[in-house]
Amino acid sequence: MTEGHFRQDLFYRLNVFPIQIPPLRDRADDISLLVDYLIDRFGTKAGKRFRSINKKTLELFEAYDWPGNIRELQNVIERAVILCEGDTFSVDEAWLTRVTPKPAKTSVPLVASLVEEILGMNCDRISLPSNLSPLGQLRHGAWAFGIASSDSGVRPSRRAP
Repeated sequence: MTEGHFRQDLFYRLNVFPIQIPPLRDRADDISLLVDYLIDRFGTKAGKRFRSINKKTLELFEAYDWPGNIRELQNVIERAVILCEGDTFSVDEAWLTRVTPKPAKTSVPLVASLVEEILGMNCDRISLPSNLSPLGQLRHGAWAFGIASSDSGVRPSRRAP
């Protein structure tokens, strides 16, 4: 809330009675109970009935750290209920293998390369101050070529270069 990411009025409406719940990874004993409940819930919804849970599946659930907490567990179980054939509930082990995501690349290199390409083709028409960021260079270039901000998708700065 102090960083401005959460509406203050909503925070005070929701903060009537704070409840602290530890993450699912810290409650491994609760997983089997939750799994039973969710299998029954989603099985009923899908018109399926399971007589047993694969032992390896339950071990996988208890060993997994559940970064998405209960929502991730719900999604995995709902998917498995839909895809399971037969009366034994099981999941594919690959569903719970953590793949470390690669950090997202910022768009600045793309913007910079576009600016360089545009400027390279039109270097005799404009010159850019060297202290501008790539976005600043793009704005300056759009202004120099007479491109309106609505055409380029870039808002020009308030001061003329």
